[in-house]
Amino acid sequence: MAELSRTPHALLFSGPRSVGKLRSALWFAEQTLLRSQRQTGKLLPEHEVRNMIRSGSHPDLFLLRLAADKRDITVEQIRELCNHLSLRSYYGGAKIAILDDAHRLSNAAANALLMTLEDPPANTFLILISHAPHRLPATILSRCQSVNFGYLSKTETIPVVRNVAAALKVDEKTAEELLQLCEGSLEPLMISPFLDPFSNTFPELDQAREQIESCLTIARRVKGEVSDLLERGVPAEALALAAKIGASRDQQELTLAALRRGLRLALRQSSGDRLRELATGFFDHLERERLISERNLSADTQLSLSLLSFVNNR
Repeated sequence: MAELSRTPHALLFSGPRSVGKLRSALWFAEQTLLRSQRQTGKLLPEHEVRNMIRSGSHPDLFLLRLAADKRDITVEQIRELCNHLSLRSYYGGAKIAILDDAHRLSNAAANALLMTLEDPPANTFLILISHAPHRLPATILSRCQSVNFGYLSKTETIPVVRNVAAALKVDEKTAEELLQLCEGSLEPLMISPFLDPFSNTFPELDQAREQIESCLTIARRVKGEVSDLLERGVPAEALALAAKIGASRDQQELTLAALRRGLRLALRQSSGDRLRELATGFFDHLERERLISERNLSADTQLSLSLLSFVNNR
């Protein structure tokens, strides 16, 4: 087991949303479990190990995510996970836990996880995934080896988006629109809730396609309105589009993401200092407000009013 003993027991995969952190963690888990099996002399066929991992049924691999009805990862979830990790491995080799959106840990959950990070069971590996590692306690950060992810290059983005388009069974025109929408990540599509992380497929295909169509509809509208307003020399009114978001949390996120992309594109193409100032201020403001949105503190009301206030005060 010498080879595995050199692998850090705790890793932090950090970087932008939807750039492949979870997929990379699952690949790492697959390779580690296969290597562990070879080193322990187990005779389970490797294709069977891969099939179990990709179906989410491997007994030594645990994926913990934020529950749909919760605002934080709870201490009960972490205690249950740590209890599983304290037990003997089913196949006598490595055990791996992947904790997605680790920055959503409640204070009590973070403290419970810290106990396992400080004294991990033998041959146990934890991978924390986060696009906001600054929200993790320093005590947890100090016990993890960081692996930093960046935005995908255009060359890397194309096959990823093409694969998504193929899985969604959309036509070529829609696939091209998706490519235009994605700049370095799949975040603009907001399809993570519909994607099975193990098989990388869409179990609810119709719902995923509806989500994609919503993204494209909002992106088309915002792109048209932003371009028109900027061409007429009224960038402040372009920013005011942020106040037109709907009551739906999903529509809010989609509209703001599309608006941000439209302004970023306009910023690249403009030499006007006034537009640059407005757009830069908007990006900074939006980043601050997204933290409020993630904490679910009256996000719809606060985000709408604060952005409208930002525009009116320019």
